[in-house]
Order: sequence, then structure tokens, then C-alpha cells
Amino acid sequence: MPSGTENLNSLIAGCRALAQGLEVESGQGAAWKAKAQGLLKTLEGMQGKFFFKTIPSVPPTKATLAALAECQGLKEKGQWKDFPTALVNFEKSVADLAYKATMPGTQLT
Repeated sequence: MPSGTENLNSLIAGCRALAQGLEVESGQGAAWKAKAQGLLKTLEGMQGKFFFKTIPSVPPTKATLAALAECQGLKEKGQWKDFPTALVNFEKSVADLAYKATMPGTQLT
């Protein structure tokens, strides 16, 4: 089973790949790319956090990977009609992961 750190590294690589080429899509492509690049910065900012060295990081990173995979699948198939919804879901998943990475209510002793 991949660790939280390995999953985070996969998320960063996948988000970087997702952002590449979105600007060529007519219409909202540039906005989608900007959003993906913003999510990439958020993910990169989480590197080194203690949370990702713990077992509780695995489920939320796996959920975020699933949301990313949905975006990547739609991009590869060119199903742009469903892409905005998937990107919003990925954004929510990244936000949830960023919140959990702060380990609210946890005191390390």
C-alpha cells in the first residue's frame, strides 16, 4: 500500500500532467489550466508535512487521487462537457486534504 507521501507525490505529478495542454481547449481551457496550476501549488505546499508520514493520510490522499483520475480520464477522452464538474470535485478534494494536513485538534507530544 502506498504511503501518504507517495500518494502526495503522485498527486503532484498527476496535477502537473493535467494542467499541460488544457489551454489549447477552446472556451474555458485557460481558466481550467489556471485552476489546475493553483491546485498544483497547493499540493506542492503540503510537501514535508508530518501528516503525510502517518497512516491517517492514506484515505484522503487516495480519495484525492480518485478525483484527479476522473479529471485525467475526461481530459484524455475529450469529454469537456463533464470536465468542469470533475475539476470542482478535485478542487474540493484538494481543499479537504489541505485541511486534514493541518491535523486540527491533534497535539504531538
